Amino acid sequence: VSVSVAGGSGSYTYQWDDPSASTSTTITGLPVGMYTVIVLDTGTGCRGTATVAVNGPCPTFSIGDFTTPAAQTSNIPVTVSNFTNMVAAQFTLSVPNTNFDIITVNGFGLTDLAFTNFVIDPIMNTVSMSWFDSSGNGATLADGTTLFNVQIFATGTAQPGDCTDIIIGDTPVDFEVGQMVNGLLEDVPSCGEDGTLCIPGTGTINITGSVQRPNATGVENATMKLTGDVTATTTTDANGNYSFPNIPMGSSVKVTPCKDINPNNGVSTIDLVLIQAHILGTTPFTSPYDRIAADANNNGSISTLDLVELQYIILGTYTGFANNTSWRFVESSYVFPDPNNPWVPAFPECTTLPSLFSNTSSNFVAIKIGDLNNNANPSLAPGQNSNEFWAVPESRIESTLYFNVEDQAAKQGEVVELAFTANDFDEISGYQFTLNFDPNRLEILDIPTQLEKANFGTTRLEEGILTTSWFDAKTATLADNEVVFTIKFRALEDLKSVHELIYTSSDLTASEAYSTVYENMDIALNFIDGTTTDDFVLYQNRPNPFKTETIISFNLPQEGQAVLSIMDISGRLVKQIKGNFNAGYNQIIINRSELPNSSVLYYRLDAQNKSATHKMILIN
Repeated sequence: VSVSVAGGSGSYTYQWDDPSASTSTTITGLPVGMYTVIVLDTGTGCRGTATVAVNGPCPTFSIGDFTTPAAQTSNIPVTVSNFTNMVAAQFTLSVPNTNFDIITVNGFGLTDLAFTNFVIDPIMNTVSMSWFDSSGNGATLADGTTLFNVQIFATGTAQPGDCTDIIIGDTPVDFEVGQMVNGLLEDVPSCGEDGTLCIPGTGTINITGSVQRPNATGVENATMKLTGDVTATTTTDANGNYSFPNIPMGSSVKVTPCKDINPNNGVSTIDLVLIQAHILGTTPFTSPYDRIAADANNNGSISTLDLVELQYIILGTYTGFANNTSWRFVESSYVFPDPNNPWVPAFPECTTLPSLFSNTSSNFVAIKIGDLNNNANPSLAPGQNSNEFWAVPESRIESTLYFNVEDQAAKQGEVVELAFTANDFDEISGYQFTLNFDPNRLEILDIPTQLEKANFGTTRLEEGILTTSWFDAKTATLADNEVVFTIKFRALEDLKSVHELIYTSSDLTASEAYSTVYENMDIALNFIDGTTTDDFVLYQNRPNPFKTETIISFNLPQEGQAVLSIMDISGRLVKQIKGNFNAGYNQIIINRSELPNSSVLYYRLDAQNKSATHKMILIN
């Protein structure tokens, strides 16, 4: 309970009459009762008082789901819970289907409750109740106690499969309850749970529904399981829709969604930045779905442990969540009691559908664990590389974050220490990429880095793959040529240079960076010539073969014009790049979208009266 004050001098003291005699603006953990606070304006001497009621659990009146043969009378119980120190209650029970008639009430379970407390309206098909405790002390009933039975007749016109709702409402008599609280009569909130009465049918019904992300995007390939009286399994289509047809009438079933594939789908370092900003309190999450998505280890809270687990997913160190599934689900109609604590009570991840006699739907909200910027591809099939689908497309790349690396030559067995240094590293909040190298010619010995070892994924070094991820919600700025990290290699053969053997990609961890200026940045290496090569050299493209993009690099003896031509296997020119290039090492990035579908291509460099040609292979 909190108190706010307007006007006055702005300097106040507070005195509550709670058991702890609290003196703050907010008090918690209060038992049911009435509480008063006295506010003193220390500047003017004026006083003010306010009184507030703290209510207990909502008194609830419930009706279940029942079946009956046609032309028969059924006693339908109205039960109670949280019925403590109740002094008065009134409401109306209505049956809207005219094939079912309210006949009478009986089975009274409360002192002073009798037939005379009820009025039956056969025209409106309602029964209204008004009761009070004549002792004035309040009555208490155990949870599940029957307050009374309403007798309903299924007329001869009712057919198999016919159903009616039994509704607890406030027409014509308002739904109100009174409760004794600390010796005072209080009008407290009340709850009603409606029920149904159905005639079993011999036909079938359909259960349909949809699974969508919080942004209303349909989720494909979610497994929908039906259990109970009928067992079945289906999957959602491209729009997130599903259907269970031909379910026998009267069946009671449960619908449960599941999707536990591609844990890294949509998970990137920008998500770690967003989670860290929440933990630090700079940008707290406002959606309960975001909080569930950030709880990677599924312990009901958001902490640095979640960041660690997600970073392992990004780096490829973990291939799945240790105590969670890739996707979580919530009934779409569920309202979180406390959006800031969506784990208490446990949110419903399935829907129970009792006694079905008509077509019904069951819809869910899908939450991708670890994806806070909602860029996961919900149509990804099991085993598909998510980086091919959700990595930032070239059309959205706003800038490139370069790491300077001095090119080096090495003899077989020599150790090469490559420092990756800053180049316009300005207000960067995070980066990640895959560093590819030729494992037949280079061996990683160590990463004696200024970063933590946890910023690197080393599980696939034998394949020539090193992954890295770094983030800082407060952003970081480094001076040009300041060392970001260092990698120590051993040359497995004589090397004229290392730049041909090392490149960045999105093969395992997507290549991207983020800053306060550019939301989407690519990653690239800027090799500084340290090998004193004066020759005209056209290097083999890397990677080769390639799927999405490749780098063509070359060395010029002096600055000047150069022409790079790409031809198909018949010699037809498909792309040409002309420009003025620096003396020494240069590189050009070629994107697959710029090329035809030919699997074999040739590229030729013409410069300074010299020419060289290489072959490259494009794969699907």
